[in-house]
Amino acid sequence: MTLTFDNSGLAKLWQEDSITNQAQALYEPSPVAFAVNLKHGSWDTNNNAFVDSSSGDKTTTRHFESYGSTNNIMYSFEPDWGWLQARQDKLDVYRQQGLADDSLPVVSETMNIMGLTLVLESWAFNRIMAAQMGVLPQYFYNFGRLDQEHGNGYYFDQFMAYAGNAPSGGFDSNYFGALVTRYADITTYLDSAAEHGVIEQLQSSNLVGASTVKMLEVTSTNGGYVFLANGYNWSWIRPNVAPFTVPPILIISTL
Repeated sequence: MTLTFDNSGLAKLWQEDSITNQAQALYEPSPVAFAVNLKHGSWDTNNNAFVDSSSGDKTTTRHFESYGSTNNIMYSFEPDWGWLQARQDKLDVYRQQGLADDSLPVVSETMNIMGLTLVLESWAFNRIMAAQMGVLPQYFYNFGRLDQEHGNGYYFDQFMAYAGNAPSGGFDSNYFGALVTRYADITTYLDSAAEHGVIEQLQSSNLVGASTVKMLEVTSTNGGYVFLANGYNWSWIRPNVAPFTVPPILIISTL
């Protein structure tokens, strides 16, 4: 799926090559609401009916550039590499038809391939780590976007995910709960590395991408300082940050 905004602010939602909805942008940037209603609940045996709980349901809002942007909506559960091959074949067909590189079908499909590459690499990292740690990985859903903004380049934003990871040994002690937490923590770093990695893999060699992990690497390589900031220690960190201009600093905040 692709969400486009033309130069007049007209938003169009595309599924493959067909428009499914359109509306005029009223704000800059435009807020777009996303919602997932996960059918996750229990069976009422007395009334022979499914009772849907709110477990896993989520809503969020993301802002999009309202004039001249192309936005790929990334979504996956437990993706398969065959999906990527199918989309690459689709892109080849567009090119064989003579469509220009800046045409919407070619641009949107190229972005779709980039998004699929990210989620597939992230899922591959997760499965490798899960096998090493004794975790059974699972995604109920995983949503994100790859936005290309006029004059501003493009970026990934994975904003809505719900996992059902479980220890292969069962949840019969506090240790196994902590194991899943550590697994989620470690794979987050790998997912971050995949964000800049995909951009660098699919672009010319002189172009680099950015991510949290990339900034940690750059700061460390250049002899910089890294602060883990929160509401409790900011009063101490702030005066230590102010004098520094070189080497670079990186502030990571936690809520």
